[in-house]
Amino acid sequence: MSALRARGFVPVAGARYLMLYRHEPGPVSRALSRERAIPLARLGFRALNTLVGPVGNKLTVQTVRV
Repeated sequence: MSALRARGFVPVAGARYLMLYRHEPGPVSRALSRERAIPLARLGFRALNTLVGPVGNKLTVQTVRV
């Protein structure tokens, strides 16, 4: 954050989260991608990120330039 501030950016949000990427989705991913399962998948994803997000392997930062 300090490196971004030094370049004239104002941090708006920052978060870490767990990310698992496979080129071909597995059977669980395909099942949870069905329209009726999306609310359940979203809930599970948010719960998992709440638990393990702080030690996740993906970092995102949003800033604005002033």
